[in-house]
Amino acid sequence: MLGFKNGKAWAVLIAAAMVLGVCAEAEAGGVFDRVQSKKILRCRVSEGLTGFSIRDASGTWSGMDVDFCRAVAAAMGPGVRVDLVPLTASERFVALKMGNLIGVGFSLLAAIAVLSSLLANIPVVAATILMVKGYFVILQMVPEEALGTGFSDWPPAAMPVFVAMMFGATLGGNATLIGASANIVAAGICAVNGKTVGFSKYLRYGIPVTAAQLAVSALYVGGALPPARPSLAGGAAGKGRRP
Repeated sequence: MLGFKNGKAWAVLIAAAMVLGVCAEAEAGGVFDRVQSKKILRCRVSEGLTGFSIRDASGTWSGMDVDFCRAVAAAMGPGVRVDLVPLTASERFVALKMGNLIGVGFSLLAAIAVLSSLLANIPVVAATILMVKGYFVILQMVPEEALGTGFSDWPPAAMPVFVAMMFGATLGGNATLIGASANIVAAGICAVNGKTVGFSKYLRYGIPVTAAQLAVSALYVGGALPPARPSLAGGAAGKGRRP
C-alpha cells in the first residue's frame, strides 16, 4: 500500500476525473471511440516479464503493465474490460511493421516513465530516440539519414511513438523524490521549514498522481492523434515535425 486505503482506486479515480475534463472539450475519435463502442481495451503485453506482465498457473495476469492497462480501461468508462494479448519479442517486431504503432507507443510510455522516475531523463531519452529511429530505419519507414540530427521528413505514423516517449520522460519524474531535481529542491524547502519529506512519504502521493497523468497521456496518444499506417521509405511519408 502507498499510504492510501486503496492506492490503485485513488489512481483510477483521479485518472477518470482528468479524462472527463479532457474529453468534455475534445472531439472523441480513433481508438477512444472504438473502445467505447466495443467496451474492450486490447493491450499487448510481454510474455512472462516479471514485474511488468506475467501470468500465473490459473491464467491471472499481474504486473505494472497489466495494472496500467486496467487503470486506463477504468478511466475510459464503466463496463470497459481489458483484453491482454501476449506477444513475444519477434511478434512485437512484426506488429510494429504491420502498423500497430499505438501499442508500441503505450509500451514506450510506461517503460520511459519508470526509467525517468529512477534515472536522469535526458540520457534516457537520448538513448531511446536513437533506438526508436533505428527501428524505423530497419522497418524501412524512413531512410538511414533519419539517424542524423537534421532529418525532419517523419511519417505521421511515427508521431504517436515520439509523443508517448515525451509524455513518459516528462511525467515519470513526478513519481519519486529523485525523479526530478525540482522534487529534491521542494523537499529541501520543506525540511528548512520543519516539514521533512522522505522518499517513502513522497511515493504516497507521487505514484498515484503520476499513474493518473500517464493514463490521461495514454488516452491522448491512442485517441487524439490521427491513426496512420507506416509507409516505406521514399513513399508517401508526410512532412512531420522534428521529434
